[in-house]
Amino acid sequence: MTSNRSYRHLLAQNIVRSEIENGKSKQFDPVFADIMLELIDADKDYQMREFSDPTALDIGKMTYSTATQPTNLHEAKHLSISQLVDFGRSMPGGFFVYRAHGDEELIYANDIVFDIFGCNNLSEFKSLTGYTFSGMVYELDLERIENSINHQIQQDTKKLDYVEYRIRRKNGDIRWVDDYGRLVSTIEYGDVFYVLIRDITEQHNTRLKISDMDHLTKA
Repeated sequence: MTSNRSYRHLLAQNIVRSEIENGKSKQFDPVFADIMLELIDADKDYQMREFSDPTALDIGKMTYSTATQPTNLHEAKHLSISQLVDFGRSMPGGFFVYRAHGDEELIYANDIVFDIFGCNNLSEFKSLTGYTFSGMVYELDLERIENSINHQIQQDTKKLDYVEYRIRRKNGDIRWVDDYGRLVSTIEYGDVFYVLIRDITEQHNTRLKISDMDHLTKA
């Protein structure tokens, strides 16, 4: 809705908001619909839309309602890990933080991340993934995701990045996830990525079914 299409221009922000509000709990997951509505309300300049320059989207202008974090999470040149963790606690989905340079290391992950991977606790998660980001990504997707991450580090734009990839759960099942990651500077670890992650396996399978469907016969 916020990008140009061959059959229409991007929609006005108030129309996008109305569509999400009307589709909540029907077309859209109510949890993520509420997140989008909050982001839209914070996005006074309508930054969440298509630009001629795709890197122009800057979520650093948006604010989040968490009392223990800065008014704007990205205004400070160097954040503390505790501020990032507080930010993660305000999110309803999976959230983790890992080093962007040097020895790869997950610094923080919440219980929802463990649930996505089918683990009961931190010990099981460490055993499954090595507590590294590359250990989380399904091996056939790892090179593609590493290239995306390295590109973001080299560009040093600190813009929001979006990727989809597969993971292997503790029971061996392969699941699709998406994540929104951002490079930020911290006092304790220098540059880190914070990542919002969710399981999108059902949505992914639905997209595959739709793409394979003959839209004339509906078969």
